[in-house]
Amino acid sequence: MLPGINLNIVRRKVKNIRIKVTHDKEVHVVIPLRYPLHRLKPLLENRSEWINKKIEYFDRLKSELFRLDEKEILYIGERYLFVLKPEMKNTFLVDEEAKKIYSGVNLLEKDMQEHWLKQEAKRVISERINVINKDGRFSYNRIFVRSQKTKWGNCSSNKNISFNWRLIKAPMEIIDYLIVHEFTHLDEMNHSPEFWRKVSLVYPEYRNADKWLKKFGAGLFY
Repeated sequence: MLPGINLNIVRRKVKNIRIKVTHDKEVHVVIPLRYPLHRLKPLLENRSEWINKKIEYFDRLKSELFRLDEKEILYIGERYLFVLKPEMKNTFLVDEEAKKIYSGVNLLEKDMQEHWLKQEAKRVISERINVINKDGRFSYNRIFVRSQKTKWGNCSSNKNISFNWRLIKAPMEIIDYLIVHEFTHLDEMNHSPEFWRKVSLVYPEYRNADKWLKKFGAGLFY
């Protein structure tokens, strides 16, 4: 309908049309079950300027956010220089003071780096949960670290909580905020004023963290 646009149309039980541009520059359109497709083209053309601005925004994030050099890895919100040391074989060392990561595994290879970051996400998130929930105020079932396409976290009715592994690229205060956010959903399965009040009791600076995610979060997917 729009040249050069990756369009994904989904029919659902909704009253109004919803249009969203995702971080991978896909235009996701939700339409009512009986909405005629021929009426969608003029609507998208009318929103084409907004859609193109969103796509340009994600392009800028990909090329400018955090400005990583070819030998750098984004880890806990900072740039770390990767140093390959074959003698280390399958071990890893993170030097937080020098901002360097050493390993015998080449973490500059995309698949290797993603695998390592996923393992680090599991480790770090687990450690932060133990700190945040040291008094046992939150009662949950299981914790998962997954590869959600758009969500940072999710809390199910069975009290299972999932986190996006890409959080390992965010500053620690953002990781902490998402943990508190999802834990609060154990009591409040919504985003009501009461939900945010309970979040603020544990994480008073939640507004700043939420703004950071809205501004920079999409860049963590690259």
